[in-house]
Amino acid sequence: VIRNASNLGRVANYKNALETLATGEWVMNLDGDDYLLDNHYISDCMTIIAENENVAFIQSGITMKSEKKATRTNKYLVFSGKEYLLHKYNVWSYNHMTTLYNRSKAQEAGFYTQDILSSDAESTLRLSNYGNVILKEGIAGYWRPHGKNFSLTSSEFSKFENYNTLIQSINTFYQENDKIELHEKDLKQWTQKMHIQYFIPILIKSLAKSNFKTFRDLLGQYYRMGGKLITNGYLYKYIPTRIIKYITS
Repeated sequence: VIRNASNLGRVANYKNALETLATGEWVMNLDGDDYLLDNHYISDCMTIIAENENVAFIQSGITMKSEKKATRTNKYLVFSGKEYLLHKYNVWSYNHMTTLYNRSKAQEAGFYTQDILSSDAESTLRLSNYGNVILKEGIAGYWRPHGKNFSLTSSEFSKFENYNTLIQSINTFYQENDKIELHEKDLKQWTQKMHIQYFIPILIKSLAKSNFKTFRDLLGQYYRMGGKLITNGYLYKYIPTRIIKYITS
């Protein structure tokens, strides 16, 4: 057990673990409210990684359901970093805990440099620039919801600022460090997609709670960030997708 002389904070602890404490080629970061359900997950991932070239990270599914049941399978799909960033990254399916990533590539990508709630997702999206991404089927881990989860206790306005920082950071990063040959149009479409995925659920939740002032203020903030609604074509793909996901989950 390693104990810091003083509290570093969540993101600084992540960064210290990656850059100072970790010595292996591959790294996984489990928070205090995470644990793996599949005892074979890491060894299965290493087998898959060995079968493929230039892997940046591998990731699987998690559950928050009380039965906490793992589903082990060796089925997986491989995507280029560009495919993952533009088409496979989704807010509702991304998770930090099952992400086994290449340590040297993560350091090159500048992992855990943004001290925000979504530092993990922001870091992983950077990492897509440095290799292929493997999405492994199955449920490998359990995320334990409780009263002190940052992602559950943060205010709507804090979440808005967090997600806006993530989107801006990724745009800046790929404008300056593009190895996967993104076009300006690609980043614009990705940004519009993220606007819907990140911000629309918060707006809907405030309406559902009849927090009309909060909704109005958030909507104004959304437009000031450059967000669009009616003219954002992804909105009309997002809503049916989420309804189907809700019904089948």
